[in-house]
Amino acid sequence: MTPDQHRNEALRLARRSDHMVTYNLLCGGGPPGRPRGARATPRPTKLFDDFFYVGLGSVGAYVIRTSAGLILIDALHNEDEARDVIVPGIRSLGLDPAQIRYVVISHGHMDHYGGARYIAETYGARVVASAADWELMRGPRAPARDLVAVDGQDLTLGDFSMTLVHTPGHTPGTLSFIIPVSHLGTRHTLAMWGGTGLPRHPAARRQYVASLERFEKLAREARVDVVLSNHPFVDGSLAKMNTLHADPAGPNPFVIGQDRYADFIGILKHCVSATIVAGS
Repeated sequence: MTPDQHRNEALRLARRSDHMVTYNLLCGGGPPGRPRGARATPRPTKLFDDFFYVGLGSVGAYVIRTSAGLILIDALHNEDEARDVIVPGIRSLGLDPAQIRYVVISHGHMDHYGGARYIAETYGARVVASAADWELMRGPRAPARDLVAVDGQDLTLGDFSMTLVHTPGHTPGTLSFIIPVSHLGTRHTLAMWGGTGLPRHPAARRQYVASLERFEKLAREARVDVVLSNHPFVDGSLAKMNTLHADPAGPNPFVIGQDRYADFIGILKHCVSATIVAGS
């Protein structure tokens, strides 16, 4: 396929499944930069019965409640944001940050790991990352090296397990997640792609596509019907959170069905494939 054919197919999938926000960001069909709302900090939000948002408008942090404590996915940029955004956000949701048992890092860029050291040192949480991305996390903000994620492992805490999948491309050790959730008691399966931005080097972009193809298969086998990005402006999460605040007992806008989730992955694949074919 030519670059234009890849972009046209991505556009077809985006229009069919209402993923234009993702298409515009990755295929360049809209204005550059982040959507206007990405600079605002959303209210801490209950996305599912035991799954919560405590991040910024530009980058996410997520809390999972289990029978044996809390799991935090990603930790924002630095200690200040961990202390002043994540911790009060957790408390505002009626949860106790002292119950954080794990901090799981999706990838080794500072906007995802910068607050992990504070959480680990303050609350005794263990920090989980891939071996490759432990090597990326350097400097005074990096957490002390701790647990190494194994591709395909189930991270279990109490009555809860989530699957960690090695999906290199965005970084050498990006982790993506398959997570069971429920909304008003109805069970669903959420997938979080661990690194959306396209890497610079052609080899990394080819690796990105290979990871997407593998994750697509795993998501299909798991019957994934919930899409979630760790940057909320990528998948329209900010608008969806507003919908949940307006009608918490209504349909959950994050639940999109298996076919629309497959289209989301297809958009990512075609957008990055267009850049590979174009040599850009």
